[in-house]
Amino acid sequence: RLIYGAVSGFGHEGPDAKRPAFDSLLQAAGGLISVTGPAGGPPVRVGVSIVDIATGLFLLSGILSALWRRERTGEGSRVDASMLAATVNIMENPISRHSFTGQVPGPEGLSHPVVSPFSGYKTSDGLIFVAISNTNRYRVFAEALGRADLATDPRFAENANRVENDGALRKILEDVLKERTTAEWEEVLIPQGVTVSAINDVAQLKERFPEAFVEVDHPTAGPALLPGSPVSFGEGALSFSRPAPTVGQHTEEILAEIGFTRGDIEKLQESGAV
Repeated sequence: RLIYGAVSGFGHEGPDAKRPAFDSLLQAAGGLISVTGPAGGPPVRVGVSIVDIATGLFLLSGILSALWRRERTGEGSRVDASMLAATVNIMENPISRHSFTGQVPGPEGLSHPVVSPFSGYKTSDGLIFVAISNTNRYRVFAEALGRADLATDPRFAENANRVENDGALRKILEDVLKERTTAEWEEVLIPQGVTVSAINDVAQLKERFPEAFVEVDHPTAGPALLPGSPVSFGEGALSFSRPAPTVGQHTEEILAEIGFTRGDIEKLQESGAV
């Protein structure tokens, strides 16, 4: 009935099974770096450990499936997740484009290859990210800018037209957007349902969305504002009763929970096993 979860870099079997791996290496091997960075510029690594995180989430999904399977069959499972397979799965758009068109995708910067307007646009004091996913949202956006004519202009009427004439549309939009600051445009556009956002740095993120963070007091690092749980249940957000543990902090507690006696634990400690 045991369910055992295991992570590898390139899979537990095959010619690359014994290769060492870490996040950035798999970003490179899995193609993620090749599609990240400024348009026409050199590829760059993603700024967070996205492969580590994705692999953990895929492993969690597998373990939850194994738990459900055990409830039905009474049998345990070994659940394997490879960092390479996780990277391939989050590369769904570039891989699909290559499979169906033969095109090898490269870095697109802030823009989307098949949707427009979908990018960062200049305002009077920086950039605002605009993500218009369909023609109805584009119409609302154009009207909110005071340029309803852009919704009927044949160059921009449908998404395919906008993608084809993206450069011309960008110039027109930025001429309008440069009339106000990013914050001012957020105040105008967001209440009208337009999908835009400032490009926040970490400090701005904490200030703008404090509900996404929790205050924790770590025994060695001290108090800090850290990400809260991204999920909640009907009764509200999950609470954190304690910070991330120090190395080995809960070893004795866990061993006791799974049936080791105090004497057993002391023997393990004396032998250096724990």
